[in-house]
Amino acid sequence: MTEDEANGMAWWNNLSEAQREAWCRVAGSAMPADAWAESKVRAHARGFPLQTAEEAAKGLGYHFEPQRLL
Repeated sequence: MTEDEANGMAWWNNLSEAQREAWCRVAGSAMPADAWAESKVRAHARGFPLQTAEEAAKGLGYHFEPQRLL
């Protein structure tokens, strides 16, 4: 598993069901990996730093709603 995959899994696991659903809608896919990729694109475009798996596991880093990045 790559570091990015670990970060994506931690990110996904720390989202609420509503946040997961919203990110899947934004990504246009039911795949968590696609939602993760879309969140990175939108975060980068807005200048948000990406979070590590450790930050996600601790509830740190960015936890924003997808509409904040549209």
